[in-house]
Amino acid sequence: MSLITKSGSSGNLQDVNSRKAALVASADTDAPTYIESVAAKAMTAQGDIIAIESGAVKVTRIRRVIITHCGSQTSAGIVLLQLVRTTTPGAAGVVVPQIADGASSDPAFSGIVRSSPTSLGTASVVLFQLPLFVPTLANIGPFTPQIYDMDALGLAKSMSIPVGVANGIAFRHPGAAGAANLGATIIFTEEST
Repeated sequence: MSLITKSGSSGNLQDVNSRKAALVASADTDAPTYIESVAAKAMTAQGDIIAIESGAVKVTRIRRVIITHCGSQTSAGIVLLQLVRTTTPGAAGVVVPQIADGASSDPAFSGIVRSSPTSLGTASVVLFQLPLFVPTLANIGPFTPQIYDMDALGLAKSMSIPVGVANGIAFRHPGAAGAANLGATIIFTEEST
């Protein structure tokens, strides 16, 4: 279904969902874009799946979060994953994110990305919650990736990490008994202020 967005102009149609809410597609950006992915992650205790800390001179923006696999845990149930703003850096687990367009001349990310840091950055506020049903290992089956497009959800501003290495956003898991095999990807950009 489409909705005419300008009086009578058939060239300006906006797609809408079954509740008549406009569907917004995010625009691509020319800003350097990076990807960090994890697979087969065990999250038996609270921890950061991925933590991103801004560089000294550029703003970092989380564009998409993708749950690529739900994993499994001892008792099936819903796990509430969170994107939290951090005000202190984590420790260890430093990784180098992949440049999204491997053939481009985009520079290396100027901030720090951590995968499973040994200590967590201090959380100041929960920015977004992602409920995820996680089955037991015996009941695990095919999984359709869950894609959260922060621009399309209208969260581009809140998903910005201000300049400064103490500033970050962490993708946090509360921990669950026997939690294993979680897969996730974060796509983010780095832009001049």
